[in-house]
Amino acid sequence: MVYMKTQQILVPHQVYIGDNAEIRCTFESEALLFRDSVSKKGLLQLPKDGFLDSLNAAECDVKNIQFQSNGGNSYTVIFSVTPWHTGKVSIPDYDIGFALTGEPGEHVIKVSPVSISSIMQTESINTLMDMDSPLLLPGTTYKIYGSLLLALIFVFVIIRMIAKRKSLSFYIKNKLLLWKYARNKRLTFKALNDIQEGFKNQDDLAASEIQKVMRNYLEFRLSYPFTTKVTSELMGAFYEATCNLLSDVKAEACEAICGVFVRTDYIRYSKAASFNPNEREQLITTLMNSIDVLEKEDPIEENFVDEEVSPDA
Repeated sequence: MVYMKTQQILVPHQVYIGDNAEIRCTFESEALLFRDSVSKKGLLQLPKDGFLDSLNAAECDVKNIQFQSNGGNSYTVIFSVTPWHTGKVSIPDYDIGFALTGEPGEHVIKVSPVSISSIMQTESINTLMDMDSPLLLPGTTYKIYGSLLLALIFVFVIIRMIAKRKSLSFYIKNKLLLWKYARNKRLTFKALNDIQEGFKNQDDLAASEIQKVMRNYLEFRLSYPFTTKVTSELMGAFYEATCNLLSDVKAEACEAICGVFVRTDYIRYSKAASFNPNEREQLITTLMNSIDVLEKEDPIEENFVDEEVSPDA
């Protein structure tokens, strides 16, 4: 195993629990492996498979790994991390050669532990400040009466809300749920568009990310553990999640989603497989169209919602 001689810095210099930070490891090498990797692609996204040991998520979360050229024979590997406790925090050594070529042991980066600060230790405030006497400003009387009037209006509104609490509570919960569904759809579309634009020459990673995004969307939208289901179980999961009440149109949309999963499984696990020209865009378009179908309410669902939001319910 060959360890690269690196210079490591932490950005920013002082990091607290939950902060987003970067561990930058810079090294020099004349190996054609690094030169060829960045000459055509520029900034590279590296997989987490290159770590020699498993990551401790309770200690530090590695969000992203990037590889860039600094010019000449100088290169930098950037680990984007979020620490979860104070003191010394470390991540395993990283085999960059394996991440780029799949051949282990040729170019390994040793990541030194970094120090995570504690706010309690850095702040020196340990006594209470003296209280100032209250000041009576001009116009204070009008502000007091105005505050009383606002308080009376607030009490009146609260009484009305209590009287209508059942219908109001259901209305708020229904609107909040619809907002969450819309946000889930919007974030899913954004993630799919990012996959369509990114992962150049990384079809296996793109296929894996497509499945991950769709499983998270379906699990939130249908309140069913789609993240634990394999492709062959998806169609049954759709029917079970909807109590066999899928309309014909939505059943076709679910079948289209399953078809995309079958194709992306082949891309993920077949070494020689890759997307056909424009196929990735077509698959993502199919998923977006299917999501649009799933988000539309059937006539039966609309009637059900109208009955539920009735104040007499």
